Amino acid sequence: MTVKGTYHSPIATIIQKYRTQLLLQIASGNGISLSDCLKDTSLGVADLERDPLVFSMKDQIKIIANVGRGLPNQDIGLQMGCRIGLFSRDRVGMLLASMPTLRDAIETAERYQYLLQVPMIGHVTIEKDIAYLTFKYTNAVDANSPGVRLHTESIVASIITSTAQLIGRPLTLIECKFSHDAPSYKEKYHEIFHSKISFGHPTTQLIFPATELNAHSLFCHQIHRKDYEITVESEFQSLQNSSCVGDQVRQQFHNLPNRKSDLNQVATQIGLTQRTLRRRLKEEGLSFRSLKEDYLLKKAEELLTESSMNIEAVALQLGYSDASNFRRALRRWKGLSPDEIRQRAISNPA
Repeated sequence: MTVKGTYHSPIATIIQKYRTQLLLQIASGNGISLSDCLKDTSLGVADLERDPLVFSMKDQIKIIANVGRGLPNQDIGLQMGCRIGLFSRDRVGMLLASMPTLRDAIETAERYQYLLQVPMIGHVTIEKDIAYLTFKYTNAVDANSPGVRLHTESIVASIITSTAQLIGRPLTLIECKFSHDAPSYKEKYHEIFHSKISFGHPTTQLIFPATELNAHSLFCHQIHRKDYEITVESEFQSLQNSSCVGDQVRQQFHNLPNRKSDLNQVATQIGLTQRTLRRRLKEEGLSFRSLKEDYLLKKAEELLTESSMNIEAVALQLGYSDASNFRRALRRWKGLSPDEIRQRAISNPA
């Protein structure tokens, strides 16, 4: 998400402060000095005693990179993720805990994940009886750089920690796939994920039975959802209003179910009339049709090259009534058939 204003999510500020302080605590406990952690940031060790203390995004990224480089062969990210639970996510965590099922919690998390202002986003897809929770960075990164690996580990491990808190037991996993290569401490992964672990994939994924999505939350009858829903939605709208309309439309393509993202639905989600949405997009040199086609093309290529879904399943996932319409659209956009796109990916792996 490209934010053109100066809006910073208060929820993100609280969560990122907690995460960064936790990282500094774990790193110093594993032998790296605070001054080394803070190298090339705007902060000194004495600044950590300030109240209020706010970490800029630039400083957070630098601290993660410094710790990753300083402790490249230690499982800092996994340790960190195991200590970031559901209620470490401030009001968003409370809202997730109030949801009836894991499915509801994940759908809510997908809607509000941009509030956390982190460089990685997650999305769930279902193929037959299997659910795939896929994590991707919003910008190109080197998956094997120590800082990126540390961040990936902390995010995925924290999802496992939070899910176990939500449903009262560990999530039953089939496999965990990671985009980075196997680290020297790879045996630590089995202690956390208790499933098959593999490395070096195009994306990071948690794979589990789709029936797990029906697991009930332990807290749904103990937390008054409406209080947190109003607060989180208000902050979400503030962030939305600070971003360009084109980015808001792209986000809705990710959020809306079954990719049935027509102009009316997207305009309603953003809070604009169809006419105003068209006008605002035109002012940015964009059109709804071009944005949707661009999204569908990228998503089609992703599903065709990174999953084993058959053509009919991919077409359905993207909102097409049948595979023939999908094939024609792909030929028009890309000049290739689905099979040809798959074959290219096999012949020219990234």
